[in-house]
Amino acid sequence: MKIYYCRAMDGIDNNTISQEYTYVRVQINAKGHCLINDFNADSYETLAITEENSKKVVHGNISDIAKSDIVIVNLSMPNHSYIGCVGEMIYAKQMGIRVIVIVGESGNDKHFWTLYHSDCITNSLDEAIALL
Repeated sequence: MKIYYCRAMDGIDNNTISQEYTYVRVQINAKGHCLINDFNADSYETLAITEENSKKVVHGNISDIAKSDIVIVNLSMPNHSYIGCVGEMIYAKQMGIRVIVIVGESGNDKHFWTLYHSDCITNSLDEAIALL
C-alpha cells in the first residue's frame, strides 16, 4: 500500500519533522508498505509563501494524495491550527481514500469535520501504523 502522511509543520523545527517522517517511513516499510511523501526540509525552508509557490505545493500534495491508498493525518497537537492537514484530509475523503486521524489529547476528535472525514481515529502514531 502507498501511505501519505501529513502533520503540521509550522512552528516545528525541521529536525523534529524529519525524524518523525523517518520513523513513519521505517515503520510502514517494515509492514511492506511505502511512504509516498517523505519530508524534504529544503523545499519548506527555501520556498517563500507566495501564490505561485502555494499552487506548486498544494498541487503536489493533492497529486500524492491521489496516488495513495491511505492518508494518515496527525492532528495530535493541542491548540494548533491544522489548515493544510484538514485540507488534505478533505481531499482524501472526496477521492474515496481511507483516512486515519491521530488526535492524541488534542480534542480534535470532537469536531464534526474530523469525525465526518475520518474512517478511523486513533490516539497515537503507533496505533495508526498498527492499523495498516
